[in-house]
Amino acid sequence: GLATERAAGVSDAATTASLAARALSLTDDPALRWRALVARDRGLQLDGDRALQREGLDAIDSLAPVLGLAAMAEAAWRRCYLLRITGEVAAAVEQGEHACALALGADAPRWSAAALNDLALLHADGGRFEEAIRCAEEAIDAAATLGDPWWRARTAATLAYAVNERGDATRALT
Repeated sequence: GLATERAAGVSDAATTASLAARALSLTDDPALRWRALVARDRGLQLDGDRALQREGLDAIDSLAPVLGLAAMAEAAWRRCYLLRITGEVAAAVEQGEHACALALGADAPRWSAAALNDLALLHADGGRFEEAIRCAEEAIDAAATLGDPWWRARTAATLAYAVNERGDATRALT
């Protein structure tokens, strides 16, 4: 799993997919399979084969209940992300809301922040600006508990995007 995770970290989709396939062929251990599948999904998120990504998400969905509620929240967020970037808005919103509910039950603020961030983008793009801003502000609150500056910046940028899309460029800059 580790080589797969490193390849995903540099957004090398082809190498990540190849290493993940190798790791998956070598183990039946749910935790190791999870790591390989998540790394492959991460590598495919920005530039990859959407059919392979969907196949991986199906496998992630089947493993998640074995690994617990936080894994289920992550799986729902990963599905939300793919649905958002492929323009399947209603299904993305449904998965994002599902991810939020699971993350709340699992006390998993990383997946709350991720799902709320994607929901904010979906709502802003759909012209539902107040809902977008609410989700973005909740994402910022969840991200603040992580102590991770990248998550704080990501969620703050999404709030700025939602506010700007609403037509308030001045507030978006503050």
